[in-house]
Amino acid sequence: MYQNALRNYDALLNVAVDQSGVDYDVLKKNQHTIEQYLYTLGVVNLDDLEKNEKLALLINAYNVFTLRLILDYWPYIKSIKDIPEYPVPRRFKDKRWKLSGKLVSLNNIENNYIALLGVPTAYMALVCASRSCPSLKSGVYEASLIYEQLVDITKAYLSQKKALRWGMKKSLIGTYKPVIYVSELFRWKKTAIEQSDISVISFVEEYAPVEAKEYIAEYRDRISLIYLDYDWRLNKRER
Repeated sequence: MYQNALRNYDALLNVAVDQSGVDYDVLKKNQHTIEQYLYTLGVVNLDDLEKNEKLALLINAYNVFTLRLILDYWPYIKSIKDIPEYPVPRRFKDKRWKLSGKLVSLNNIENNYIALLGVPTAYMALVCASRSCPSLKSGVYEASLIYEQLVDITKAYLSQKKALRWGMKKSLIGTYKPVIYVSELFRWKKTAIEQSDISVISFVEEYAPVEAKEYIAEYRDRISLIYLDYDWRLNKRER
């Protein structure tokens, strides 16, 4: 049942998602496919899964729960931040999603499930329905390919200006210092990344384009890290 629902959801993503964003109208028209997949996530037994299977399932779950959240308010919102948080949280802290027999929030999945697996590239696959977050993959993450897929999505994210820029920054006294600008996502996930014995700069260097790798290597001893402003506008497909 789970695999069949996953295949149907994968086919829907192939139609509704591309490099320009997410077509929420298509998702809304095919919401029954999402609901079927949500049901299977609620009854699947995580304890029966190998690490790679669990990792793929959790990433797919986080992303489909986020999509389903947006559909509750589509087409009347321009950002996930337009979803009310008062009198009760309705975004990342809302324990409304059923996963393996338990009610969880998006934050729970990220911090209490995925974090325990110790795979920092996983954070590059979690999509918060915003323009500055990594792009949603036009298909599901697969257990047999999960680590390769995470490398690919991390490299793709760091190839975009919303995630990584670099250059010399002029100081107040007129001197220049080397700087890399990274998505604020790396500030939020700094502790999780460093728990894998790798700094944010080293993580970026590993998956960045060649030009950025060379820049970081050249100035490693004195390079500074600056976080970019986050664009919370909805990652919808522009028509």
